[in-house]
Amino acid sequence: MNLMTREPAQLIYVITLLVIEEANWKTLHRDVQRFQPGAQFDAVLCLGNSFAHLLDEFGDQREQLEALRNFALCLKPGGILIIDHRNYDSIIDSGDTPNKSIYYNRYGGPQPASLPSQAAGQRENNSACREFHFDYEMTQL
Repeated sequence: MNLMTREPAQLIYVITLLVIEEANWKTLHRDVQRFQPGAQFDAVLCLGNSFAHLLDEFGDQREQLEALRNFALCLKPGGILIIDHRNYDSIIDSGDTPNKSIYYNRYGGPQPASLPSQAAGQRENNSACREFHFDYEMTQL
């Protein structure tokens, strides 16, 4: 396959398929609040702003903390957790979505006690707390 002769959209599609195949992608459709993994992974992706839609039935965010603990159980030491989260309050207040990425990183150092590996009293996990957002451009269709 000659990638240089492809149209840009086809090229992106082909490369995306190659990357997914190379990454040994595995999709798990389970309840993140009650899920107990049978394996660990290099990365856990929580996309589509789904984390923001977890119920908070008790008003203390315990379900969200349990989901984070379960994400941590799925990660290999040094693995990364990527959570796609949109700030709806900002979008509603401004009436517009941001036209650039905003991202925060925290590498290494001690994790706060409320994070999964220490809060659950489980084995030491060398994963650092990181938050990533993908760069993108807003394009009107």
